[in-house]
Amino acid sequence: MAPTDPSELARAQEACAREPVHIPGAVQPSGCLVSLDQRLRRLLQASANLHRFFGVTPEQALASDPKALLGRHLLRRISASLPQAPLQPVSLVAGMRLRGRNRRFRTTAYRSGERVVLEFEALSGPDTQTLFPAMGDWLSHLAGARTAGALLETLVAAARDLTGHERAMVYQFDPDWHGCVVAESRCEHMDSYLSHHFPASDIPPQVRQLYDVNPVRSIPDAPAAPVPLVPTEDPLDQHPLDLSAGVLRAVSPIHQAYLHNMGVKSALSVAIRDDAEGLWGLLACHGQEARSLPPTLRDAVLALVQVAQSRLMLLNAQRNARYQRRVRACRARLVLERRPRATRLSELVADHGADWLTLFRACGIALAYRGQYHTFGTAPPDRTLAALVQGLVRLAPRDASWSWHSPDDWPVAAELPRGRCCGLLAAPVLVDSEQPAFLLFFRAENVQTRLWAGRPEALWGAEKVAAPLTPRHSFAAWREEVRGHSAPWRDIEREAVLDLADEVAVLLSRKEIDLLNAQLTEANRRLKRQATTDSLTGVWNRYRMQEQIELERGAHERYGTPCSLLLFDIDHFKAVNDQYGHEAGDQVLVALARAVVGELRATDFLGRWGGEEFIVLATNSAPEEAWTLAERLRQCIAGLRFPGVGPVTISVGVASLSRGDTVDRLIDRADRAMYRAKQRGRNRVEQAE
Repeated sequence: MAPTDPSELARAQEACAREPVHIPGAVQPSGCLVSLDQRLRRLLQASANLHRFFGVTPEQALASDPKALLGRHLLRRISASLPQAPLQPVSLVAGMRLRGRNRRFRTTAYRSGERVVLEFEALSGPDTQTLFPAMGDWLSHLAGARTAGALLETLVAAARDLTGHERAMVYQFDPDWHGCVVAESRCEHMDSYLSHHFPASDIPPQVRQLYDVNPVRSIPDAPAAPVPLVPTEDPLDQHPLDLSAGVLRAVSPIHQAYLHNMGVKSALSVAIRDDAEGLWGLLACHGQEARSLPPTLRDAVLALVQVAQSRLMLLNAQRNARYQRRVRACRARLVLERRPRATRLSELVADHGADWLTLFRACGIALAYRGQYHTFGTAPPDRTLAALVQGLVRLAPRDASWSWHSPDDWPVAAELPRGRCCGLLAAPVLVDSEQPAFLLFFRAENVQTRLWAGRPEALWGAEKVAAPLTPRHSFAAWREEVRGHSAPWRDIEREAVLDLADEVAVLLSRKEIDLLNAQLTEANRRLKRQATTDSLTGVWNRYRMQEQIELERGAHERYGTPCSLLLFDIDHFKAVNDQYGHEAGDQVLVALARAVVGELRATDFLGRWGGEEFIVLATNSAPEEAWTLAERLRQCIAGLRFPGVGPVTISVGVASLSRGDTVDRLIDRADRAMYRAKQRGRNRVEQAE
């Protein structure tokens, strides 16, 4: 069963998104705020607690010159360091003599519209002699974590140790912005939320967007009354002040009630980001009593999160690299199909089906080609497959994979046998534009018992749909059995199925060649070219390159002729496709291939290995010469400007043939060197060990 009716949930989340949490017109009492004009010559607003920090009332401050309140020196520092872009904070330590005493403040300055906002927090932080060693120990533990689970467990333990909060947890978002607690450290008397799910409305879009501006949200005393600004609106334009970039933004009444119902009086949240996907999750710390965290301590927790997120992305990249090596191995086995007669498609699927099922965590496969369906494992009947293919022809893109993990996601899937085939991953096999072919993978139903912090149906009522954000009242565990879904497909699986479909397309092309060779000489030449040349870039494809590498390996074994391999791919190419579109990405691939060909000798060969990966076979080249060639190619590409995209870079792995090397071993050594180049910063060349 679903957490709630989808249309009702959508209306509730839309109402949540209208809550103006960034313009509360007040600050938390842990600090004070003033706003000035852009030239820092006039005070426009001040928080009502200004007297507590500066010894003057807001009215007195607003009637005076800013220099009298803040001093010339601080204003000059702010003017010199403040970015011109709005909502980009800069922090300064300011020393002032107030009422006969020396005071130190953390000053956070940022532009908000046509105004400059200054937030002040008194500095009386922890002893850095104890904070810095503790930080060093925790950073060392984070850097040594070998798995994502161990990394996140270390992060929550470190956060709780440094902050003193009774609970710290990592909260990960799913594609629908529901959250799940994936790591937790807590006192024994605190409720555990580990593995609990929270609905997307708990952290609605406008709140998530605030973490794009400021990754840290600190609430020292949640029940404390907010301190209003004087006057409430800007006296020049009568607009409320946008406090998105600040640290003192008042807690909304809704969130105060939410934390109260959760038994929380102090909180610290820090955004965890993914370089490609954006906001990945949050580190959330909760305290049962009010607790003011000094700015230096907040900075320390932010540093921990930044190290942890970098390590997390590295671990994910390593996992993806291992998966890509498995994909390349499957493709290599396809390339080695060397049968004297045309490959029967039923035999092809039967021979490779078990490997493919394991690779894609699937229960069944179907290769749809020319109205026939060749299956392996648990797959739907031909009548259902025909309906799926017709729907894919109408709706799916011709140059991308297509997937779902529930038949409810697509009407055409209504005929799928529920329970046996709930998920689909499809890729076009680009052989014949007149008769589209597809490689289809199916996943079985993945029945889950999902633990919710509070019953989801109780979170939205029909009478509240038009209301703004409302607080949660219950966090009692509620179990939901989720049916009708498979495990979701990962991005890397959606990319891998395209590579595999390309390889199948090559084999099908060879089959076409064998069938038509006796009658159609011209068609034979065209299909042979399709079987050996990449259709986009015009360079050799993987099959042709593998043949040539095998020939050069034989020459090396017989005559000792040196030969080297350069394997490279474009750094951050997924970001190019995401930002500029696949058409722009294709243009980059074509231009890059043309530039590389211009740098090669007549005896060198270039091929597209798959996606954004290319391979250069440098014949009669010792390791030193191959390194020189690789560095020349790297510099050539780095110096180019691709229309509409700008510069791109490549990471290159170099491997040279050794006696006894197999083709697979040579390619694997080059591949490992290339990934070492990526791990060491990209845009570089690494020699295989």
